[in-house]
Amino acid sequence: MRLVDLLRIDRLGLTLLSGKNNLDREIAWVYTAAHVDTERYLDGGELVLTSTTWWTSPEDSERFVAGLVEAGAVGLVAGAAALPRFPVDLVLACDRHGLPLMAIADDVSFSDVSRTVIDAITQRRATAAQRVLEHRRSILREISRASSADAVLSATSLDGGFDVWLMSAAGRRLAGRTPLAELELYELARGAREAVGATTVLETSAGAVTVIGDPRRGLTAQLMACLSDHRGWSVDTHEIVDYATEVARARLDQAAAENADVARATASVIDSVAHGRPVDTRSALTSLVGAHGRYRCVEIRCRPTSVDHAEFVAAELAGFAVTDVEGTRHATIPVDGGIAVVLALPDAPADDSNGGGPELDLEQWQQRSERIAQLLPALTRVAVGVGRLGEGVAGVRRSMVEAQTAAVTALNRDDRVLVCAISDLSTAAALLTALPEEVRADYRDRVLGPLIDYDRVHRTELVDTLTALLASDGSMQSIADARHMHVNTLRYRIRKISELLGRDISRGQDRLDVEIALLIHRMHR
Repeated sequence: MRLVDLLRIDRLGLTLLSGKNNLDREIAWVYTAAHVDTERYLDGGELVLTSTTWWTSPEDSERFVAGLVEAGAVGLVAGAAALPRFPVDLVLACDRHGLPLMAIADDVSFSDVSRTVIDAITQRRATAAQRVLEHRRSILREISRASSADAVLSATSLDGGFDVWLMSAAGRRLAGRTPLAELELYELARGAREAVGATTVLETSAGAVTVIGDPRRGLTAQLMACLSDHRGWSVDTHEIVDYATEVARARLDQAAAENADVARATASVIDSVAHGRPVDTRSALTSLVGAHGRYRCVEIRCRPTSVDHAEFVAAELAGFAVTDVEGTRHATIPVDGGIAVVLALPDAPADDSNGGGPELDLEQWQQRSERIAQLLPALTRVAVGVGRLGEGVAGVRRSMVEAQTAAVTALNRDDRVLVCAISDLSTAAALLTALPEEVRADYRDRVLGPLIDYDRVHRTELVDTLTALLASDGSMQSIADARHMHVNTLRYRIRKISELLGRDISRGQDRLDVEIALLIHRMHR
C-alpha cells in the first residue's frame, strides 16, 4: 500500500498537511509512537501514527521528525486531540525534512488506520507469496525433469538471473555456464577450499561469486558456483539453488556411472588385444566412437604409488581433453602402476590434410598437471605419458604402449611434475629414462664398474680418458695434445682401459655397449 492509496480512503478522514510530492512511497508496516525518541524502534518503511502527547515545545517537533526521517519512516499520521491546537511547528518540521504528514480526524481511531494498513500489506504479501510459490514449484519441476547437469543449471541460471556452474576441486568446469577463464576458475576453487565454512563469497574479475562446497567428497568434490552474492538472496532463491545443486550433482554421478560401464568394456578390449585373444570391436570400443574411430592414450603414474591420486589426475586431464575438442569421449582404465585414459576423438574433418587429428597442447597440459599436483602435496612425482593418435583396436594398443613408455620416462626424471609425449623420446638418453633407475645403474656398474673403482682407488681419470677417446673418433694424437701428455702415455691408458673393461672398444658392439654405459654414468652424476 502507498501513502496516496491510504489518503484516498474517505472513511479514514485523513488530511494532507505536508509532503505532497512523496506520496508514492510504499508502506512496509505501521508503528504507533508515544515518545519523542522513536527512531530506535523503527526498521525503515513504517508509517508512524502519533497522538503528539510527547509535544511540549517546537524543539520537540524538530527532534521527533528528524529522528523519523533518519530511521527511514515513509510518512506520519498525527492527531492533536490532547492539545489546544495542532502544532504548526510539526508541519514546518515535516516540510523541512520532506516527510509526508497527514492529520487524522478526532472521530477516527488510530486502530482503524492501523488495521487498514496491516490488512492491505497482509493481502499484498499473501498474493506475492502465492506467485512466488507457484513460480518456485514451476522451477523445481523443471529442474527435476532436466536430463543433464547442464540443463539443470541452465534452468537455475535463467531463474536467478546469474550464471551458475559446477566445478571440480581443481576448478575444472563440470557443467553450467561460467564467464571465468581456466586459471581464474582454479584460483576460485582454491579460495573456496581454503575458506572457513561450506559456503563462501569470493571476488573475481566478473564480480562476487558464491561457492557452495561439497565437504563429504574431498578431492572428488563438486563445487557449486553462482555469479552472485548469496547474502542478498531471498529464501526462495536459496532453496532453488540448494535443490539445483543436489539434482545437478546427481546427474553428474549418473553420467559417471554410465561412463564407468564404457570404461570396463574398453578395458576388456585392451586386455584381450594385449594377450592375443579375439576382440569384438563392435561391442566395446564402438561404445566410445566406433570400431574404426581415432584414439589417443594417456597414462598417469605417481610416487608414492597411489591409485586414488592417479585417478584424480586422470579424471581432471580427461575432463579438460573433452572440453578442448568437442565430441571427445573418454574411458579411464586401471593399469599396473597407474591409470590409463583412452581418449576417443570425433571423426577427422574432410579438410584435415594430415589425417592425424588435433595434437595435444603439451605446454597447456604441463601447466594443468602442475596445478592439479598442487592439491596432492604428498606426491613426490606426477608423471603423465602421452601416446600418438591411432585408429581402431590396433591403434589403441600402440598408443597405450607409447603412453606407458612416456609415463615411465617422465617418472624417472627429476621433475616433480612432467608431461612427456612419445615424440619426446627421440634420443638415446630420453629412451634410457624409460628404464627404471636401478636397471640403468646395474647396467652401468656391470660395464663400467671396474673402471670407476680403479679411478677411485688410484685417483686416475680413466673414465674421462675413455669419454674423450670415444668423442674424438679414436684420434689419440688430438687427445694427447689436449691433455698435454705423450701419445705413448695415452696408449698405455687405453690398454689399461680395455684390460679393466674386458672389451675391445674398436669393435662396434663393444663400443656401443660402453657408450651406453657412459651415457647412463653422465645421467646419474
